[in-house]
Amino acid sequence: MQSLTLLNTDIRTDGGAAIGTLCGGGHDTPRSCSKLQIERSRISEGGAVAMAQGLRSGAIGGQQLVDVRIMSSVLGSEGSPGATAVAASLGLCRELRTLFLVDAGLKDAGAVAFAAGLSEAASIASASASAAATRELSSGSNGGGGGSGGLGSLETLLLHSNGIGDRGT
Repeated sequence: MQSLTLLNTDIRTDGGAAIGTLCGGGHDTPRSCSKLQIERSRISEGGAVAMAQGLRSGAIGGQQLVDVRIMSSVLGSEGSPGATAVAASLGLCRELRTLFLVDAGLKDAGAVAFAAGLSEAASIASASASAAATRELSSGSNGGGGGSGGLGSLETLLLHSNGIGDRGT
């Protein structure tokens, strides 16, 4: 399965955990899909937090989503810990090319969490590149290491209708 699409779904804690595992994988679970699309669905607070944990574990473990579209599906209650957890987890996905978080209830707290995820991804990538360069130097190799963090591959980002900023757009 390369893609997971959920339409008009009620996602609770167990469902959120399953989505996180399928799309995020983790250290012991290979990623099954690279595209996640959730539309017109209700995602409980527990569902959003559980989904975020799986996505975060996968992102840190190197399992990367390429395309995420969460539209007209509020993550938990608006501006809640669930919404901010999902936003922060997605900020860690360095291979993400398309990200739609449209009408997902992020509010200012979700936008800040997303930015924090970007910053953490950059730190992880930098530490990883440093470790790779050290290994290459100690082995006498001169290969070019490097890595991008903070959504270095992102081509399309839509965050509208989330109540972000002074005008709530």
